[in-house]
Amino acid sequence: MNDKKKFEPRRFRIYKLSTFDALTDEERKFHMAYKDAKKEKVFLKEQRDNLIASFDGVRKIDRNRLYIYNYDENGEIIEGSGRENIDKQVALAESEMARMATDFSEKDPLVMEIVYLKTSKLNEVLHQIVDRGLDIDGQHYIFYSSTTNQMKRGECILLKENFYKTHEQEITLGLTDEVVNARGGCNIGKRLAYNGLLLSTSFIPNDYQLTLDDCLIVPDFETIINEKVECIDHDDNSITNISVRNEDIKIPQTDGAGIFLPGVLPYSCQIRCGHIKGCVFPLDFRKFLQLDEVEGVKPSAIVSDPWGKKHDVIKENIKIILTASQVKMWKYYESWEELKETYNACGKKIAINNFAEEPKGWEKTSYQYLHTLDRDKFTNDKMKELCENTLKKLKDMKTDAGKIAEILSEPYLSDAITAYPELIQDKHIQKKLENKFRSERKDACGNKLILEDSLYAYICPDLYAFCEWLFCGIENPKGIIPRDHVYCSFYNDEPYNKYDVVDCLRSPHLYMEHGIRNLVKGDELEQCKDWFIGNDLVVSSHDLLCRILQFDVDGDHALVTPNKTMIECAPTDKHILYYTGFDADKPQITKEAIYKALVASMDNSNIGDISNAMTKNYNNEEIDDEFNKVMCCYNNLTIDFPKTQQNICLGKYDDKFKQLINEQPPYFFQYAKNKKRDNCKPLSDSNCDRICAYIRKSTSNKRYTWKTDKPFKVGVLFDESIKVDITDEAYRRLEQLMFDLKRREQSLTFRINNEIEQLDKSDAMREKISKYDVFYTMCDKMILCIFDGDRKRATAYLTDFEYLQRENCDSGKNILWNCYGDIILENIKANVGNPAGIPERKPHYKKKGSGKKNREVHEIGKSVIEKINKDIEEVSTVTIYKDELEWIDNLPYRKNCSNDRELLFILMVQQKRSKSGKVWVYANKRTALTCNGLDKMIGDGVCVAKKGIKRLENMGAIFIIVHGKDMEIIVNCPDFDKTKSAYKIESKQRNPIIPFYEHNKERVITECPYCHNKYIKVGNMKTCQNVTCREQLIMDRKLGYK
Repeated sequence: MNDKKKFEPRRFRIYKLSTFDALTDEERKFHMAYKDAKKEKVFLKEQRDNLIASFDGVRKIDRNRLYIYNYDENGEIIEGSGRENIDKQVALAESEMARMATDFSEKDPLVMEIVYLKTSKLNEVLHQIVDRGLDIDGQHYIFYSSTTNQMKRGECILLKENFYKTHEQEITLGLTDEVVNARGGCNIGKRLAYNGLLLSTSFIPNDYQLTLDDCLIVPDFETIINEKVECIDHDDNSITNISVRNEDIKIPQTDGAGIFLPGVLPYSCQIRCGHIKGCVFPLDFRKFLQLDEVEGVKPSAIVSDPWGKKHDVIKENIKIILTASQVKMWKYYESWEELKETYNACGKKIAINNFAEEPKGWEKTSYQYLHTLDRDKFTNDKMKELCENTLKKLKDMKTDAGKIAEILSEPYLSDAITAYPELIQDKHIQKKLENKFRSERKDACGNKLILEDSLYAYICPDLYAFCEWLFCGIENPKGIIPRDHVYCSFYNDEPYNKYDVVDCLRSPHLYMEHGIRNLVKGDELEQCKDWFIGNDLVVSSHDLLCRILQFDVDGDHALVTPNKTMIECAPTDKHILYYTGFDADKPQITKEAIYKALVASMDNSNIGDISNAMTKNYNNEEIDDEFNKVMCCYNNLTIDFPKTQQNICLGKYDDKFKQLINEQPPYFFQYAKNKKRDNCKPLSDSNCDRICAYIRKSTSNKRYTWKTDKPFKVGVLFDESIKVDITDEAYRRLEQLMFDLKRREQSLTFRINNEIEQLDKSDAMREKISKYDVFYTMCDKMILCIFDGDRKRATAYLTDFEYLQRENCDSGKNILWNCYGDIILENIKANVGNPAGIPERKPHYKKKGSGKKNREVHEIGKSVIEKINKDIEEVSTVTIYKDELEWIDNLPYRKNCSNDRELLFILMVQQKRSKSGKVWVYANKRTALTCNGLDKMIGDGVCVAKKGIKRLENMGAIFIIVHGKDMEIIVNCPDFDKTKSAYKIESKQRNPIIPFYEHNKERVITECPYCHNKYIKVGNMKTCQNVTCREQLIMDRKLGYK
């Protein structure tokens, strides 16, 4: 499967806006007043909400929310200065909707036809947008959908109205809301989810062009299994009973699964095509039809579709058999022919969402899999056994950089290190490797442990049993996989065929979901080899593994591990939980019904709270087992809420739930969820805390034996046919651009780290990758503008800038590797075979000249620097904006370092006053800004500036260039709307902290009676700190004037 890299979706960009962007100026004013208020919040919220509710037009988002402009000294927009506001863009993977909107003729195109909208809890604004649409930059957009995951995050999808009308048939596939309503209506949650399928990742491989003419849809295969289970009974409101008893349980064996003839597609995969969603697996059903008999029955190629019409799969040359559960809106068509004709008329092809992954030979656990292990069985010896592979891998990373390089997330960088191992001596690469090691160690402390000989695999039903049911009419087929067994071809051969038992695990793992199963052996193994292709986990149709793991077979994965410790310590005294969900209603689809379903689902999206409450319960000294059973049921009912719009009340379990929500998280959450140590509980004897402490103690040594100061041959990175001229105008423009891009990159990193703290880990990672994708796309385009689109020349010049400019040699090179890593890798591969032919490349040094000439240059340089410094220190009137103050107030300052906020404000003001847009802080200069001067501005006798500047840099709030002992500082303040001014700081007010406190009322500001300058009043102070004023006060007191 090494050729899978060619099966990758393309990327595109869209704007992700907010209902806050759609507020009027007056509404925004009340909203900000409400957010800032410490008193009267209820009154201000009521005023804001009344104002929003009274709006009766079409809301709009102006162009200045999508683009950033430069302004002249009069506050007017400089013509031609507009550029895309990448802070409001996200990168998405290719989808059906994207292919309608763009031909991808350019890399990572910006698609304006699709917009994501964050609701920001302004529900009435959302209501108005669902009802009336939204104007964005003069174009009208309409509400389209919100997927289940988007509802959890409070997001929805808007489409440009003209685009929707042009492609309406292709988008709706004939099933407009009017048509669906005429045919009985549809569950709102399901309707939105099915609409959202057109925006889920999908791509069409060039070598596999398939349409519905190659397919047939058949009914789903179901069985009933009678089993002893622990039943959680509930009515429409609450839990009514919990008891262990035998139940007849209906199992939808092919829920989301289909089959294809081997060779039609390269591997098992998830597919998308209009409203079709699911997973298809290879099985030669033509070979099955050639069998003489199966369980005494001769297979027949004649099968019925869900509408009851007969089809011959051989004569119709069927290559893919889909099940009804995969074709989500099939009931709204009169026949298979009508559905097929509609799809073909719209040019629909079977698209791939994802192919099965090639096993690595190892995988990582989740902490959820570990805290459900039996505490009594999970002794310290067992814990050490479980951690052994993880500690070995971490130890190997300390001694062999190649081990880290193998798992780097940047593929070109990883491949480059493999091709040229000496590259690890580059400071940038070393930092990357060290960061990756720290990340791996943190994962391990967070209970993501290495499990050798394990894999993640698609869960596949026993398709042989399905064929028996479909082609032989056998209601309860035997199949191949016996009860309590599974098959996975990964364990067929050396060295993995030594295992007999595996633990099957799936996330979310909340109660006792350890599916301990025997691997198929003997005659049945040979049968499996004959029929099943790929590394899928094939499960039996005779047991309740699907109820244990709560899986569908539409692309769900399972972690399959033969780890002895996991198997021995899994709980064996638990019954399988069984409960039924609510039925989904089918109302008429109206804008009002859509809005109500959206708001109800967004308000009910507390999945994270449920999971965290259960985790805290598992990590407490006494585990409440009954509570976890109920919460497991409650969690799954909550997941289904967007479809059913129903859930139970927790009743007597509610107090426990609220108590656990408010409890501190367990100790290991500082690693698993990035919680602060002070906010976590002390170390406990729970499974996860013990693992955390053991890993942390065992990996405390920070020495890397592979790290040296030995230089590597920079010339290996270059294409020798391209000459770099550092006196070229293009080189100078590149230098200027890179200074700006690196500053933006640092600012972006800072903002991303702030934003993702509000998200769960998976959403945070997706958001982080998306934001960086947009940023590096912008960098690539801006750099290529300098070199007329010549990527190889751009790479050569940028590599020279990064590796041969002395001040850049040890700095980060993310832009270079993310934008042009593919070309550098080509250069390395071309050069490593001929190391002798690579000329030495030395860093750029200033040329030595005659003494007189040097003195002249020195004098000229000195005069220029003095002029620059004079301009920098020149004080001017500046405007402070509300968004800037909000940004400064909301930064995550270090505990007990609150003065860093004031320090950052002063630096921002000094930057605004500087003509160069930079702040110089000197080590020792009487007439210039120094750390001592900054401390005096803050007042109270503090001495924080020197360390505070470093803390602000670590946060990403500022960017520093060190010149000897002096510092050149740029404040990384985001580009805000320049229309919401808070106040001005006049030129005569040299200390900006005075108006800062005067505005926020945090300190008492008064006017000195002698110099009439304002100052911070502390205690019973009568004058400012000026010596003359203080002496005048003493004199007046002696004379009796005071």
